Amino acid sequence: MVLRWCRGHPRRRVCAPVAEPPARVQAARSGAGHGGVEGNRVGGMSALSPRTDAIAQPQGFRDKVALRVDTDDRERFGDKVIAEAPIALVYNGVSFAVMMATPCDLPDFALGFTLAEGIVGDPTEFELVDILRTDRGVTLQGLIPGARFEALQARRRSLAGRSGCGLCGVEALEDAVRPLPRVQSRAGTPRAAVIAGMGALAHDQPLNAARG
Repeated sequence: MVLRWCRGHPRRRVCAPVAEPPARVQAARSGAGHGGVEGNRVGGMSALSPRTDAIAQPQGFRDKVALRVDTDDRERFGDKVIAEAPIALVYNGVSFAVMMATPCDLPDFALGFTLAEGIVGDPTEFELVDILRTDRGVTLQGLIPGARFEALQARRRSLAGRSGCGLCGVEALEDAVRPLPRVQSRAGTPRAAVIAGMGALAHDQPLNAARG
C-alpha cells in the first residue's frame, strides 16, 4: 500500500506519493530543531571534505594563486575564480534536475528555477524546506502542491537548463516553445528609472565586484 504524505499550509496542502517524508529530509531535520540542516551531515554521509571548497564557500568564489607570464618576466598574483557545484532540485522527495551553478543565493535560485520551468505558477506554491550540503554537491528540497507534482511527473523528458539551448530531451514542439502568460498589470516604468536601475546593478552584485 502506498500512502500519501501531506503537509498542511495556510494556503495549500502539499502531497507526495511516498509513505513518509524523504529519509534525507528527516535526517536533516532530526538534529536541526526547526527545519535546518545538522551541520553538513545528511543521511549518514560524511561532512564536507577539504576538496569541496567550491561548495563550502558561500561567497561563490575561491582565492587562487595565478602565474602571469610575458616575454620578459613571470609574476605570481592572487586571483579569484568563480565557484560552481552540482545543485540538485528535489520536489516532494523526487529528484527532478541537477544544474551546475554558483552555490550561493540558493533560495533565490530554487524559486527562480521553479518558476522559470513552469513547475509552479506563483511563488506561494513553492516552499524550500531544506538545503543539504554534502561533499558531492548541494540538494535543494522543495515542496509543491499535489496537483503541480502530478503534472511534473507527467513531463517525461531529460531536462536541459534554459541557460543553454534548452531543447535536449524535449519530446514535442509544444514543450520546446511554451507560451508565456500575458502580463495583466498596466503599470509603467519610466525610461530613466530603467537606465538608473541597470547602472546600479553592479553595486549589489558581490561576485561582479569581487571578480569583475
